[in-house]
Amino acid sequence: MSAPVRSIEAILRERARILAIPAAEDENADTEELATFGVGGHVLGVPMERVTRAATLRHLSEIPGGPPYLVGMTAIDGHLVSLLDLVQFLGLSRRGIGDITASLVIASGPREIGLAAEEILGIEDVPKRSIAALPGGTGPLLRVARLPQREVLLLDVDLLFADPRLGR
Repeated sequence: MSAPVRSIEAILRERARILAIPAAEDENADTEELATFGVGGHVLGVPMERVTRAATLRHLSEIPGGPPYLVGMTAIDGHLVSLLDLVQFLGLSRRGIGDITASLVIASGPREIGLAAEEILGIEDVPKRSIAALPGGTGPLLRVARLPQREVLLLDVDLLFADPRLGR
């Protein structure tokens, strides 16, 4: 006994139903992958492709006579890294006091610097539609991601390294 033959109309209806279902969007195409961290009551994000290391801060050596925005030097994975206090460096208002417990090391070409963090929050896929120009943004802080749970200030790594205070 052969299987019943479906009518052409039924087959076309089924195909139309399947085609009417929206295809799953590629989640990565419309997102920006950010490493997020907290410092001075602010949440900041750095593009993941610019992050070379992240680590808990174990030792910190002050830089005698160094500028106030350089917290000190530390060793991460065998590399000596200067730690930058972005709140101090960028003149952001400090919203509370916390201990520096971690470092996120970022790179621009061969140059690296550690960003002092009170907390490394993790890696987030931020929808590009939630990213907008930061009102009054200057220097390396020109964009903000407005997420349901919080706002994330987006750090432009190339503009940060272009600041003459960081030398060449």
